[in-house]
Formats: sequence, C-alpha cells, structure tokens
Amino acid sequence: MSKNNTKSTVNGRSAAPQTKRTAARTIHLIAGGLLGLFIYAPPTFAEPLRLFLQVVVIPAAVITGMFIWKQAAIRRLLTRRHRRSI
Repeated sequence: MSKNNTKSTVNGRSAAPQTKRTAARTIHLIAGGLLGLFIYAPPTFAEPLRLFLQVVVIPAAVITGMFIWKQAAIRRLLTRRHRRSI
C-alpha cells in the first residue's frame, strides 16, 4: 500500500489540498458576505442576526482565513506529526 502525500484521508475518502482550499474559500466568502450584510443592513433587520454572527460566522471567518493564509504550514506540521507517530 503506497502513501500519497498530496492527499489526506477523512472517513476513508481522500481530499486534495485544492479541494480543501476551495471549501475554505467558499466558507470564508459566505461569512464575509454575512458580515457585510450585518454591517450595511438596517438595524431592525440585522439585530436578530447578531448572536448567530458572534457565535458562528465570525469564528468561521477567522478559522478559514487562518487556514487559507497558513495552509502550507499547517499541512507540513500535520504531516510531520503523522510521520513521527508511525
């Protein structure tokens, strides 16, 4: 059984780095759009969204932004840990 360093497995399925990057970008863009909606929407419309934005959207935007920014370093760190544990 050969190892393929360009793909990682999740639940037995492999996901290429490009697929992860595309998913992170999509989530990040959706989060940014929701934040823009909150900022520019009338207060009566935006107020019910406040808790959802604070608990879900802002953390998702931060996490995906960090992943997009440091994806190569994260991948190196995880593969290094995986090699040490084998």
